[in-house]
Amino acid sequence: SRLSKLELIPSSSDTILLAAKSRIQITLQGYSGSMFSPKTIPDAAIEWKLIHAPSGTRFIDSTGPEVTIATGGDSSTAPVQLKAAIDTMRQRVAPRLASAPEASIFFNVSSKPLVSINVRRIDAGNPLPISTSALSQAEFIAEGLDANKKALVISPQWSVSPQSAGTLSPTGVFKPARSFAGFARIYAQTGGMTGEYNGIGPSDKQFGIEVDHLITASDMPDTVSNRQGCTVILPDSVVPADKSGRLEISIPDLKNQVARATGLYTVVGFAFDIKEQNGIGLQIRGGDSIKLVLDIAGAPAAGGHKYYVGLWNDDSLQWHTLGSSALSADGKTVSAFIAHFSRYAVLTQSVDLTSTLSVLPNPFSPDKSASEFESLALRLGRDAPKGTCISFSPDVSEQRLDKIKIRIFNLVGDQMASVVMQNIPKMVQYQLWWDGRTTDRDINWDELKPHPTIQNSKIMAGNKMCRNGRYFVVLTIRDAKGKEKNYKKQLVLIK
Repeated sequence: SRLSKLELIPSSSDTILLAAKSRIQITLQGYSGSMFSPKTIPDAAIEWKLIHAPSGTRFIDSTGPEVTIATGGDSSTAPVQLKAAIDTMRQRVAPRLASAPEASIFFNVSSKPLVSINVRRIDAGNPLPISTSALSQAEFIAEGLDANKKALVISPQWSVSPQSAGTLSPTGVFKPARSFAGFARIYAQTGGMTGEYNGIGPSDKQFGIEVDHLITASDMPDTVSNRQGCTVILPDSVVPADKSGRLEISIPDLKNQVARATGLYTVVGFAFDIKEQNGIGLQIRGGDSIKLVLDIAGAPAAGGHKYYVGLWNDDSLQWHTLGSSALSADGKTVSAFIAHFSRYAVLTQSVDLTSTLSVLPNPFSPDKSASEFESLALRLGRDAPKGTCISFSPDVSEQRLDKIKIRIFNLVGDQMASVVMQNIPKMVQYQLWWDGRTTDRDINWDELKPHPTIQNSKIMAGNKMCRNGRYFVVLTIRDAKGKEKNYKKQLVLIK
């Protein structure tokens, strides 16, 4: 078939601006017929040209329908033309293209590099939530800014977290997975920079775009998950055939200790607010019920705890355990049958002195942030300090722990750094960021600089830089009766 239309993507009728020392990918899309159906163009039929390019601006790859352009440090003095021409001996074109079988865009090169990325949602449904309907999707665009705050055109790599929340196309179109409900975080990355959509959400666990699960009549159970530890299994025909529901799963920010503990029970990990947004009545037939399955986040060693599904009571401001709570055989989840949607969480009752302890990244460099590595950024955040993160969640049968010490030793047993915490809440996830430097005394937890966005996370700022090599983190926890327990992890420092 003959080519009837050519388009360069990203397209613009205006002259666009590219950052200095950056890369951008341009795609040539061909169409055929009067309906302009997408058509693949043979690689050999495409010739790319750069006209009036400044020094350093060049092709990295100019074979086929996709081309990568790298800009140098020199800015442009006149618009640069990128042209894609079709060899009509290798690809036939329609008469409307015969006189000029080519497509062009014009760009300037900034004298300044890319300094930030802004991600915006641009579909007509913005800012409303989307659903898991087959037709529902959200479209995003990423814009760069240089040091002069001038807008730059970029072609970023797109990613979504949780990764199984849905698919994100190379052009920024997000389609949620059919079984998802929750908040999907949308990232655009290029040139070592990362931008995020809605980077400041209604709580620190609700960045991104809200996705509601569409509940429809079915003769099969419907399993829904937020991919962050909460799974809801709905019985078949839970809604009438002529109606549909929208299931929302959000993660509230439990900022005070009252919301995190009731008596001897403490919340493990996140709490989950589960709501039906359309106001329909759920049909629960005799013998059927809704099953709620919650992951046990960072569960301490088996035998030290009992686990339950907890229901929050707004009137008494207390958590109540559900009698149908059941621990899975592998100890990783706890489930219960529920009759209605509300706020739920994993509750634990400690019967021993225990704690989790992890070190990430490991090995680590005091000169690099975990945010520079995609897999670590998804776990530790996009604003991770330089160094390594020591994470721990202590527990005890009493309400509070008397004392905690975090000490770092070298291989011969010399103490390199030490932090002390006193009279602290149990079953809270703490983070201590170590920069690879020594301390000359026990530093009190309250003296440390807080992390800008993560609660119960502190940043050390030591004195002398330690040498490359192996070290040991020793976590010592002590209860009010003076009983102590030590946990140890090896870590490796590489500058």
